[in-house]
Amino acid sequence: TVERAGGSLYLAGAEHVFGADEDDEDGVVPGDGERNRFVDLDHALEWAEAIVLDGANDTGALADLGISARLADQFVTLTFDDGDPVVSIGDEGNALFIIAEGLCVASLPTPSGGRRRLREFGVGSIVGEISFLSGSARTADIHAKGFVRLLAMDRSRYDRVAETDPDLIIELGERMLSVSADRVQDLSRRLNQELG
Repeated sequence: TVERAGGSLYLAGAEHVFGADEDDEDGVVPGDGERNRFVDLDHALEWAEAIVLDGANDTGALADLGISARLADQFVTLTFDDGDPVVSIGDEGNALFIIAEGLCVASLPTPSGGRRRLREFGVGSIVGEISFLSGSARTADIHAKGFVRLLAMDRSRYDRVAETDPDLIIELGERMLSVSADRVQDLSRRLNQELG
């Protein structure tokens, strides 16, 4: 159950909360004042994630980003409007990003021409780090959901900082490990719920 303004969202065994019109743009149809209806579980989870991320999205303070001011100074700031692509599948992984303001959504194309939302990321999330570190191509599309401000570090900047101030790279590495650990725990929890 996720509570919001006195209402609840019941996901487990609650088929009756689904059934919004497939043509509804955001997949959510206002319910009876206590419940919303959703096209599918994905839209319900997106709605629940948004509630959690809204609280973290109110500030762009460095403490919220989990990095020091010295490390933040090594990044450049990029801004994106709603729907703008941040990275696309197949792109070279030549930069990593920290979300300083707003939300980003990772998704994959479906065979039917639609999109499969993988995850939503809020303030403090690091995105693009796996392909950045591994040198592999991007494996998902990431786009802005509303206005987004990102801190970006490209490969050449990363290499320069590694030479001149390796402690900052250690700090960034620790932050990336923390983020990755949280994602693995989340994935494990979701798999356990699915498998049951």
